[in-house]
Amino acid sequence: MKRTITDVTDAKLNFVIAAMKVDNPTSITKNKQDNGLWTVIGEFPDNTVAPADLAKENEATSPDMIVTPANLAKENEVSSPDLPFATTAKTAASSVSASSAPEDLVLHPKIKAMLEVLAFTEGTGNNYGKVVNGTVIKSPHDPQLVGKKNVSVTDLSRHPEILVQVNAAIKSTAAGRYQFLKKTWDELNMPNFQPKSQDIAAVKLMKRRKMIEPLLSDDLHEAVFRGAPEWASLPTKGGGSFFGGQPARTIKEIEKKYKEALA
Repeated sequence: MKRTITDVTDAKLNFVIAAMKVDNPTSITKNKQDNGLWTVIGEFPDNTVAPADLAKENEATSPDMIVTPANLAKENEVSSPDLPFATTAKTAASSVSASSAPEDLVLHPKIKAMLEVLAFTEGTGNNYGKVVNGTVIKSPHDPQLVGKKNVSVTDLSRHPEILVQVNAAIKSTAAGRYQFLKKTWDELNMPNFQPKSQDIAAVKLMKRRKMIEPLLSDDLHEAVFRGAPEWASLPTKGGGSFFGGQPARTIKEIEKKYKEALA
């Protein structure tokens, strides 16, 4: 029987392997996924019972069933005290800290809510292919976009590298749900421009700006002020954008959006 656990972070890899060894597998293999996370596969004798009671939800009984951390740890229930990796979602959320890996932090409700805030302040909604508003003056991968205004892209295999004339004074390569500049994106060493990669990359920037600790401590204002030098749409303590001449949302608007995202 094969047991597969997907989307395992580097921080959890040894933990998951150790937990799998409890059931005396005949072999364990680990494979790196395209998103940088791991898939762990264990081969067990046919009489071995799979974790979480063979994934009771949906009555999955296939010997090749896919078992993920999410269905091993449904909120408010632990399937077995003998499975150290079957923790509740609530416990997992409370265990993260400012030093946790971005791949773990991105699952925390308060971090998720801040991502919603950034999409709101940057004006991108849920559009991961949004390019900063303005006229395209350079587009190496999509030359047909040159001269067009307020565009989006569908190819998320890489940063679009589109240069936009935002106004008479500003040119920008900002793109994606969180408006990453090309130079900034290159520094984050992400495998692609897919939504999951963009979410994790935004958390990396939050960590860089030391926003995580105040967010986890329910100090939204401090988190926002620390993020202002990264995102022009976030206000400084003085109320305007860190980047002069660009608009920023008010702290009251941000509070409202954050509370809605947490609800």
